[in-house]
Amino acid sequence: MTQADTTTRWFQELAGLNLFAILDAARSPSVLENLEALKPRFASLYSEKDEAPLKTVAPYLVELEEGTPMGVLLLEPGWGRPWSIYIATEADFQALRRHLRRFLIVEDEQGTKQYFRFYDPRVLREYLPTCTPEELKDFYGPISAIFCPTDDVRELIAYNMSEDGLEKRLIEDVASPPSEGDSA
Repeated sequence: MTQADTTTRWFQELAGLNLFAILDAARSPSVLENLEALKPRFASLYSEKDEAPLKTVAPYLVELEEGTPMGVLLLEPGWGRPWSIYIATEADFQALRRHLRRFLIVEDEQGTKQYFRFYDPRVLREYLPTCTPEELKDFYGPISAIFCPTDDVRELIAYNMSEDGLEKRLIEDVASPPSEGDSA
């Protein structure tokens, strides 16, 4: 399957929903370079006051649009890489950013505030199955589905909310493996 085939299939399957990526600049130094070069709609999830010192390690919310270079770039070589997750939602860019920002800082059992790297697929795959139905409802908010790359570049996990809680579906053969030099 080519990059164009993969991208077209994604947008067809998610018709009516907005598709976003969260890219972790701390995990791949080329994330910020590509965002600035390709100029999709993007913003750090950090607040403006925290953004400058954390610019090179921030998580970035990126709007994906069919046919754009960023859409093609992210919907294939991101698989199996620990720097991206994908979100389908009816929410617009600003509403989704506001919602996601609520989860950047969490308190542990001792009340100590810590960064929560929910946008790291390795963290998200461990976190979502441990959530109570109430926690899932809060975390999902306006989100329809979360797509999380696995360690296998040809697989993706789709997480959806249902009345019974979290639904998990493995999607295989999502794209051909990226070549050695590929990175966002």
